[in-house]
Amino acid sequence: MQRINYFTNPNFTGPFADINISGEAKASYNANTKQLNIYGNNGGYGFNLTVPKNAALVFACFLWTEHDKNPNPLTVYSLESSDNKIIASATVSQNANDLLLRFNSTDSGRIRVEFYPNGSAANIANPILELADTYDKAVGGGLPSFFTGDTMPRD
Repeated sequence: MQRINYFTNPNFTGPFADINISGEAKASYNANTKQLNIYGNNGGYGFNLTVPKNAALVFACFLWTEHDKNPNPLTVYSLESSDNKIIASATVSQNANDLLLRFNSTDSGRIRVEFYPNGSAANIANPILELADTYDKAVGGGLPSFFTGDTMPRD
């Protein structure tokens, strides 16, 4: 199965579309570090994304924040027609992280990946949002073939 990154504009080039900004949160791109720097004392900076409905997903990125000031820098919401509900969140215990967050989308097929600087920058790079099964096969994870019955070699 082909890998598809559902995170729009993962290289942070050009203008962003379908962004949700609340409070004082702002973002700027640092060309030297190739990171999106999200900052502000309150509020969030979120990316509204379309994903497969009712699917197991993986969101991965490099994230830097001061964990003692900002231990909860990321929340994923399902964007329902009547309400937004939290479907996943990340807690960090060190400043620099290779973040990996697994969650299931809902039947709306719309989510928001939202970062909260909370007075300490949340810098992200290399965001990937893809189906869990394609991610697991690409990084060598997932269940061994004797559990799945898949004994066919793959390209």
